[in-house]
Amino acid sequence: MLSYVDGFTCTADDNKETMIISFLQSSPIISSSGEMDGTKQENIANVVMTMTAARNLAKIIEQLTVPARDAEGKHTV
Repeated sequence: MLSYVDGFTCTADDNKETMIISFLQSSPIISSSGEMDGTKQENIANVVMTMTAARNLAKIIEQLTVPARDAEGKHTV
């Protein structure tokens, strides 16, 4: 099952051996009159992982988000 998220928080333990990532979703608060009355954040999922796994995840995310370049240094699709 996939869940949409548009925010997250990260927390590490004091020894920097474990990371907790909380994935969040923002949604509007609608008043009884139908007007938008701010936003709220809901916790969608929490993930606990070793710091080694967290570093590996960070590396993969970085690789996936950096645009690819050709031999001339131009961005590729």
